[in-house]
Amino acid sequence: MNRKVVGIALGAIVVLTVVIGGGLFVVDAALTSYFHSYTYRVAVETDTDLTDVTIYVPVPTRDGETLTDVYADAAVVQDPAEWIGDDGSNVPDATGGSADWTTQIVETAHGPMLSLRASSVEAGTYVFGANTMLEQGRIHTADPWASDFVLTPANDVTQDECPSWADETERCYTYRSHLYADADAPTRGTVSVSVSLHGQTDWGFVFANGWNWFNQRTSATFDETTNGWVDTEGTLKGGAGTYP
Repeated sequence: MNRKVVGIALGAIVVLTVVIGGGLFVVDAALTSYFHSYTYRVAVETDTDLTDVTIYVPVPTRDGETLTDVYADAAVVQDPAEWIGDDGSNVPDATGGSADWTTQIVETAHGPMLSLRASSVEAGTYVFGANTMLEQGRIHTADPWASDFVLTPANDVTQDECPSWADETERCYTYRSHLYADADAPTRGTVSVSVSLHGQTDWGFVFANGWNWFNQRTSATFDETTNGWVDTEGTLKGGAGTYP
């Protein structure tokens, strides 16, 4: 076989490979399915009995709408059944006693927030939250700020360097937020409030599947000298997991 024939044959192989490769890529992209879910949690821990309690905490929002506005199944309830956590952000177990909590999304000076109110609360830990069912579509878990639900208020967002052991897909952020708490207590004590959001994308392609996620959280501790509105630091770790 002369060089001209060899060249033509090799060229045909290259073209065929590109076409097949491109076709496989298109098929891959078309057959990959995506589903997503959110898990929102609030934990209130008090080491003393309280009366006339009012707490405001960040809620997940996107383009001015809250998670409960968009997802009919995402009502905030006490003692939610499911929690998906990572990076040490698991919500503690509920150990609280008697309390007449009411929950409501309200408008505040810092935007929409979850209001927790009670006329009396026994010492212990109380957990509130909402889960969304799996919905079609994906969350941009490495950078959800612009297009997905995140806890707000979230000001002065800064991308930081992740730990050396983090995967190259992971992103780490810090930001500023606000929490509010006010209550009466017969004895000196502390009230700790933590808020977290877990967003996850599940994907599948033929016999392969996986998931990736982000975890966002902020918290504050209140006592007789620290109450009302407080400025807090929040963190968001995203892009963890696997990708198709």
